[in-house]
Amino acid sequence: GEKATLQKLLEAVAVGSANDAAVAVAAALYGSADAAVVAMNARAAELGMSATRYVNVTGLPEGRRADENLSTARDQALLAREVVLGHPGVLEQTRLTWTRFRPGLVVPCTNVLLKDYEGLDGLKTGYHDRARSNIVATAQRSGRRLIVVVLGSPGPRQRNAAVTRLLDRGFAEWELITGLGRGRGFDGEFRVPGSWKGTVPVLAARGLRFALKPADRSRVRIVLGEGARLNAPIDEGQVVGEIQAWLGDRLLASVPALAGRAVARSWLRLPFGGAETPWPELSLDGGGQ
Repeated sequence: GEKATLQKLLEAVAVGSANDAAVAVAAALYGSADAAVVAMNARAAELGMSATRYVNVTGLPEGRRADENLSTARDQALLAREVVLGHPGVLEQTRLTWTRFRPGLVVPCTNVLLKDYEGLDGLKTGYHDRARSNIVATAQRSGRRLIVVVLGSPGPRQRNAAVTRLLDRGFAEWELITGLGRGRGFDGEFRVPGSWKGTVPVLAARGLRFALKPADRSRVRIVLGEGARLNAPIDEGQVVGEIQAWLGDRLLASVPALAGRAVARSWLRLPFGGAETPWPELSLDGGGQ
């Protein structure tokens, strides 16, 4: 018969891994824990967590190996990214080292790295006998935020050491690059088929940002991705494709590509075509930064 606010229940989950609170929240929001699991799996699919399957709201084993919660480090990193970018209020709960659930009941945090690692403010620990010791951790320093996922450690000491080592490497060995600022474009313009000798500037809808080791800067190519739609007519601000940053054959980041001005269709059909010109590209040592 005890009643608690949603805020306190969520704090109990985030801070103390309170499985009873997780069930209470699921029932309050969705009518039942089973209905919440359906919503969890649907949201995981929307986020691209293709290797994740939830069977309960606690993460605890069900006792049947064929019917257990499953996920991967990559999927958990995708979920963590959604939390820190789309729901930053969660960090106000996950950074707490304890919470007072009610008078006489203080819930301590299961994440001791909150005290031991500078800038760490979440996200969640997890343990059961088969999964072993796990954590999704995030830390921010000098405006840079990193996410680390460690699964299957023998115990919390080894898990926390791995998190510390990975975060230290991330902050020391990688830098956050803005390959192309919002509203910036390539040095040249792109030919528009179906127009009268028309070209169009292609601009980044938002900043093209990615993490990179300094030694790899010269190898990055910034291009308009394949499949871009540049046939006339084009409206100013129309999404024509993606601007992509590549390191070799690895896609680092992409943002929507916008037409910088309108280009009208030509109603005159010419019996000959001009020479095809290569699309403009950028390097990190070139213009457009």
